[in-house]
Amino acid sequence: LRFRNKENILLKKYSKKYDQYEIDKNNIIHKDIKLKLTEDLRHIQIEFDRVIFYLDSIKDNIDSYNRNRYSSESIKEGHIFYHFDQYGRMHTNFTILKSFIRKNCLTIDGEETCEIDIPNSQPFFLSRLIELTDSKWVDKKEMDFFTDLVKSGEYYQYLINNLDLKSKSDAKDLTYKVMFGQNKKSSDSDIKFSSIFPTIHNFIKIYKKEYSDYKVLSHHLQKMESNLIFNRVISKIMDTDPSIRCVTIHDSIIVQKK
Repeated sequence: LRFRNKENILLKKYSKKYDQYEIDKNNIIHKDIKLKLTEDLRHIQIEFDRVIFYLDSIKDNIDSYNRNRYSSESIKEGHIFYHFDQYGRMHTNFTILKSFIRKNCLTIDGEETCEIDIPNSQPFFLSRLIELTDSKWVDKKEMDFFTDLVKSGEYYQYLINNLDLKSKSDAKDLTYKVMFGQNKKSSDSDIKFSSIFPTIHNFIKIYKKEYSDYKVLSHHLQKMESNLIFNRVISKIMDTDPSIRCVTIHDSIIVQKK
């Protein structure tokens, strides 16, 4: 059961304290960038009728339906949620939304929007991490080929073509299991990945082992992603034209189409 709080004075007091807590929180995103991003969230509208029409098509997945309906209703009512986590990511009402809703049902100051993302972002940041560590575990020829794939955005298609996968979703699923899982010897994903990128697969395993935590790779890649998106890209947008409103969805940015 959900209860809608209509006590405006209480809501304003809570919002003010929460805003101050999140903005002052010590993490990798610069404070002036946090202020811009949280302000821009309040300039977004949602075409709720269109959302409901779409959600009716996914009612079979009741968890996804409820999450997206709740977030959409919150946006419609102006109850904007955001949270900066310890790894530099910004979580909002918008990050949970289905791609269709983000791309077809959101406006900024009443104007049409578009979403721009980094193709194969996690493999891309993995290549950068390997480069920064100057790793002796990775074969140079293999590394150069992997880097070319992720920079061109063709990484997932290469996996589809060479590992007999059916879709980009399958390629993503395999990659995430290898990069962020426990890399067990019996893992089908690890066996397939290591067949085409053996020394990079070895790097992933050794990196996790050195920190004694299989989650460490995902945390470090998230920090790299956040540093690029927030402290480089958003910062550049602010310097170029502060009037541009931005909404971030981890490795992508939503702006007015104009």
